[in-house]
Amino acid sequence: MENKKLYTIETLTHIDFRDHVRIRPKMYFEDCFQENNLNSLVFGVICHAIDEYFEGNCNEIIINAYENSLDIKYNA
Repeated sequence: MENKKLYTIETLTHIDFRDHVRIRPKMYFEDCFQENNLNSLVFGVICHAIDEYFEGNCNEIIINAYENSLDIKYNA
């Protein structure tokens, strides 16, 4: 028989959501790691903001574009 890993409460570690993204960026931003595809990150943020709006979690989305920057804010 092959050895199976047993997970118990003692072996699990809870990390902050920001740390999870920082530790495994390709899991969340895989499309961005492809050449010339940083625009997928922008579309992902906008889609998330729109989802939050339609789920009733926010009522305002502000998008500002200037020079080479895009600022997206929503009050979720």
